[in-house]
Amino acid sequence: MKVPFLDLARAYESIAEEADVCLRQVPRSGDEIITTPFTFAATLEVIEYHGATPVLVEIDPNTYDMDPTAIRRRCTSMSISAGPAVMTTSV
Repeated sequence: MKVPFLDLARAYESIAEEADVCLRQVPRSGDEIITTPFTFAATLEVIEYHGATPVLVEIDPNTYDMDPTAIRRRCTSMSISAGPAVMTTSV
């Protein structure tokens, strides 16, 4: 039985590596990616490495998710993505 999209599945060593692979395809210099400050430094480094600018938005203190209102306030014509980052993992 063929599983749809299984041939596209990939495993990565870290969330930073996964972000690196994704961001190779997208940003141009000056593009903005909205994310949370509640993350590893590597998340921001990967965004900057690919020429984009990380734009940090506040998190909801109850859920630790990005605040949707803050995302809307920070969006500009240069914003190409709003992406959460993984802060914790399980083994």
